[in-house]
Amino acid sequence: MLRPTTDSLTASQQIIGTQGFGCAYQFDKKIPMQVEQANRAVEMGSRLFKTGIDNINSPILKPILNMPFDTYFFWWRSQGKTWQNGLSEKDKQAEYDATYAFAKKLLLENANQERTFFLGHWEGDWYLLPDRNPDNNPTQKSIDGMIDWLNIRQKAVDDARADAMKENPSIKSKVYHYTEVNRVRDAMINNKPRLVNKVLPHVDVDYVSYSSYDVQRLPQEDVTKTIQYIEGKIGAEIISKDKKNKPSGLRVFIGECAIPAIEYNYDPIKHEKANRKIFIKFLNSGVPYIIYWQMYNNELKNQRREVDNWLTDKEVGYWLINAENEIQPLFTTLQKLYVQQMQFKTREETVKWLENYQPKQKSELQSAKTSSEIEALKIENELLKNENNKLRTENEILKKNQVSSTGFFRETGSSTPDVRFFDNRTTKNGVQCFEFSCSKKENYDLIKTKLEEQNISVIEDITYGNLYRVKITRDADKLMIAKKIADDVNQEKITPEIKNNF
Repeated sequence: MLRPTTDSLTASQQIIGTQGFGCAYQFDKKIPMQVEQANRAVEMGSRLFKTGIDNINSPILKPILNMPFDTYFFWWRSQGKTWQNGLSEKDKQAEYDATYAFAKKLLLENANQERTFFLGHWEGDWYLLPDRNPDNNPTQKSIDGMIDWLNIRQKAVDDARADAMKENPSIKSKVYHYTEVNRVRDAMINNKPRLVNKVLPHVDVDYVSYSSYDVQRLPQEDVTKTIQYIEGKIGAEIISKDKKNKPSGLRVFIGECAIPAIEYNYDPIKHEKANRKIFIKFLNSGVPYIIYWQMYNNELKNQRREVDNWLTDKEVGYWLINAENEIQPLFTTLQKLYVQQMQFKTREETVKWLENYQPKQKSELQSAKTSSEIEALKIENELLKNENNKLRTENEILKKNQVSSTGFFRETGSSTPDVRFFDNRTTKNGVQCFEFSCSKKENYDLIKTKLEEQNISVIEDITYGNLYRVKITRDADKLMIAKKIADDVNQEKITPEIKNNF
């Protein structure tokens, strides 16, 4: 077994935790969704939390730092566009300055607390492969750009640590820099060029985060060998490495892992058991941290509702608390584990406890709803029911003229608009945005064309199977333009004969 960062456990070294980024629902609209999820992590008893921080003045930074966590993981300035075509000297300096300032701020402002901060980024292999197609390979320019990007960030953190120690030699806090790999098996098994084998050997980062969806279901032996493979690649091509200032023990942690509830038809007990097994495998591999994705679900599956044939988004179920505000058994498992770990002295005790733990059955599951929340949900459901009845009546009237309420010609019996617009969504990094969603490639292409005509930049472009999502900055000045683009694309599906009747 690989040696973990620490063989002993304390109340503050819990190993397993969760994270909160953009999500598909929220229960307290008065605070940012990342802060709300952090609050739920505190409620769970967690001492570690992961989220995204885009800049040193981020509005979510202070409230999260005021919470009783002792270990933080931040996607820091987690964008790939600045280096994908090479990193200019100006960009290098900007990256260095921002990272140095943030690392030093964290160290000095938390100097009297034993806190650890990890500054890194989202899945790096998808930055190298922006179309997220594993059949493709990254360009040498993007590989070189990422090497420069990671090295300049590492130098900024190294310098911030050294300078902060000069100003305050008794600092208790720590800051580390990490990169995140997510297509490791491509390189390990098929020798494809990926971050782990083309970038990591040229950067001596403090840690490597592993977004582990390509290995989490494999047997224990494969899991352990894959983590050993990553560890062996860190700075492997660097002749002179500064081992003195690097952390001891295994420098690979699990930045993301999860099997969603949808795979078990939303059976919460089966969902808990499957993810608990994953935790056990990673614990046995010796990694210092395991971070489950995530507190609230963020992914939706495009579906048609049977009740009225309207296109809707179904929760995929990457969650510890679901969209009904119900605490899931996996949340309770971790909550109980944290209490037990206060008495544990070794990692093996955690493994044994998880192996023997039996969650409550469905009839005993906890609900996080208060009486006022239940009443609010009843009112909301009644309003939705009335709205659906109104829409069904409208559709019945329009059906006689072969026209739907959205102006679609009924060639296949479906009246659902393909393009939908949302004015309050978030990117994966938690940035608020407007979102276009559609299931037809031609509509997706048309949306991007119309945005380009309006000089509106796309900040995130995601494809889930046959669902396309295009996200732009949430700007009040763009709201009416964005809505008109969605309407225009939908209207293009109306035949000329039908248009004349409106």
